[in-house]
Amino acid sequence: MAIRIPVFVSAPSVLNPAQQSVYDYVTGALAEEGLQPRALGRSDFPESDPITEVYYIARACYGGLILGFSQIEVVDGILRKGTQVESKISATLHMPTPWNQIEAGMLSALRKPLLVFVENGVSGGVFDKGAIRGFLQSFDAYKMSVHDWEQIRERIRLWTANVRTAFRS
Repeated sequence: MAIRIPVFVSAPSVLNPAQQSVYDYVTGALAEEGLQPRALGRSDFPESDPITEVYYIARACYGGLILGFSQIEVVDGILRKGTQVESKISATLHMPTPWNQIEAGMLSALRKPLLVFVENGVSGGVFDKGAIRGFLQSFDAYKMSVHDWEQIRERIRLWTANVRTAFRS
């Protein structure tokens, strides 16, 4: 049996059916590449506090994949309340799990090759263009075309080459 290279996968633990299909496709593609997805609450369960456990898992991995699925929709509210740039939310705001940001930060600090997939409409932090040295790919979980699936697969294939290089180092 060949060694499977461990990679950290950051994703919410609760997904809707469209998001789950993307998650399943991504983890299947990782397996086809000989990678072993690891994540707190999915493959690994905490022995101490969650942030410390994320660090230990990430440290033992050779790459990080962030799946930025929308977890919160804000349709009414105020941004930067009480500041000179205060503004009313004018369009639906989609927010990921805060764990995506924490885990991406740890993986980046550990200098792991990063690949970030982000659901359309999710932004901020690691999901802003240019925020990471890895690759950022957006998708629409509700309208995935054959081309979209192929793009995800190709991005994973390219990122895997970096993960293998990190594994051999």
